[in-house]
Amino acid sequence: MKTITAEEFLKQIVEALGTLWTESDEDICKTFIEFAKIKVTEALKAASENATLTTTKVLWDDPKEGDDAYMDFQVVDKDSILNAYSLDLIK
Repeated sequence: MKTITAEEFLKQIVEALGTLWTESDEDICKTFIEFAKIKVTEALKAASENATLTTTKVLWDDPKEGDDAYMDFQVVDKDSILNAYSLDLIK
């Protein structure tokens, strides 16, 4: 899946308005990119601070422990990462 760049996004807007791409638009594009970097950094920090682990017991066939041996595995809860940074914070 190809992700649209800030420049492609802005060019679509400029084209929809029926205007030409200018040096001013280039400056706006650079500003979009800087804003995105700030927000992505905030989101990644929030995800790293708010990620939670869940423990899952898995049946483990271990001849030393018998047929009913279990092992605990810790897994990062994907939803805790995806919900760590509210989209409402992007304004």
